[in-house]
Amino acid sequence: MTDQRIYIACLAAYNASILHGGWIDANQPADAIAAAVRKILATSPVSGAEEWAIHDYEGFGSLRLSEWESFQRVSDIASGIALHGPAFAAWLAYDSSRDPADIECFSDSYRGEWRSLRHFAENYADSIGLYELADQAESSYVTVDIEMLVRDLDIELYTAESERGIYVFDPNV
Repeated sequence: MTDQRIYIACLAAYNASILHGGWIDANQPADAIAAAVRKILATSPVSGAEEWAIHDYEGFGSLRLSEWESFQRVSDIASGIALHGPAFAAWLAYDSSRDPADIECFSDSYRGEWRSLRHFAENYADSIGLYELADQAESSYVTVDIEMLVRDLDIELYTAESERGIYVFDPNV
């Protein structure tokens, strides 16, 4: 995944039909982002430039940033992506009202990256002992219906596409 960065545009220059701005590393403290924005505005071809907007960004996966995203939120999101990879961006994209600084909530919700929901379901069934219970049952009618488990998990869990399959999250955490 590309490093997280934002393109800050000087709105005074933009309104004067002049493109002026710069790319800023987003994976740094909010005050460092703010300082970089001040430097961009200070070099504006329009004197007295004070307003800015995020006109582009990279490395945030499927997550969409607004033009007016706070520097603290941008910093927290970039830090989370740098720490946990693109799964963190997918988790925030599901519910953008989540606090990106709440890394513990992400860790509690994230169930991993899997080839498919079926692969997750098979692993889940094994981890909670469903296959063992079916083997121990004295009736030949007791089996694990993995397709039904996949359907139930598809209702209960949130999944997002990944490069190698899907990310799985429990949105109820």
